[in-house]
Amino acid sequence: MNRRPNDTGDAFPRRKSSPQAAGKILSLALKRYGLDREVAKYEFVLHWRSIMGPVIADRSRPEVIQGSTLVIRVSNPQWAQELSFQKELILKRLNRFLADSHALHQVDDVRFVVGDIKAA
Repeated sequence: MNRRPNDTGDAFPRRKSSPQAAGKILSLALKRYGLDREVAKYEFVLHWRSIMGPVIADRSRPEVIQGSTLVIRVSNPQWAQELSFQKELILKRLNRFLADSHALHQVDDVRFVVGDIKAA
């Protein structure tokens, strides 16, 4: 006897579960594969503008954390020099945000690279 999926005795039994938010599913998947800490490490990128302010944020983009050093891409050599003078301020603001967000790491140094920040 041929059965269609909608007949009684469903040929494709379905698990009954409640809908979950996509964010929760993604969070569980990241945790399952051990990627949750790596993603959390870069959460500050989403808040870069509020951490650094619009002047710095418009001319820079955080690239990568290498050890405890944050590499920041800047729009031109002049901004690399200007921001190198403000390194302590950048570290203070960033580490304050990381502490407030209960991040498991702090940044001890920043390094600047020059490049196109719009494409980064």
